[in-house]
Amino acid sequence: MARTKHALTHNKKDKQAVIEAAQNYPTSFNIHHAADESLWGDIDVVLAAVAANGYNFQLVPDALKDDREVVSVALTSNGCNLRFCSEEFQSDKSFVLVAVKSKGEALRWCSRDLADDKEIVRLAVDQYGGALAYASDRLKNDKEIVLTALGVGSTSQTTRLRYEAWGR
Repeated sequence: MARTKHALTHNKKDKQAVIEAAQNYPTSFNIHHAADESLWGDIDVVLAAVAANGYNFQLVPDALKDDREVVSVALTSNGCNLRFCSEEFQSDKSFVLVAVKSKGEALRWCSRDLADDKEIVRLAVDQYGGALAYASDRLKNDKEIVLTALGVGSTSQTTRLRYEAWGR
């Protein structure tokens, strides 16, 4: 690993070396440390960085945060990246579905209209029971949604007690 850090220090302007580093060391890859500033806006480098580690999405230039391919990769890598997306993506059902499939908690950052979409909320609470907290009031009281949320072990004992009558 020390060899790779040393190699990256000397190859920060080498696009292919940066992309390979992202692919080979995804959990520790940070675009701002591994790539020269001249590559931060390069679409290929950004896609590799975001695919390797979703954290990198918040580091990419704003112009690329509106690129549909970059956003799709970012949400697949970590659905919670929805918080860094524009309202356009937070209101787009196809992107929100990708986000909540990756991380149910992403429901927290979708539009209020989509927080009232049963398909999206069901997927979110199936992935993470605690996502129920971000659903619309209507769906927080939907028996099917609540039971799905409880089935994956909601982190809130209060939520379990509130809906205990439905659970049996």
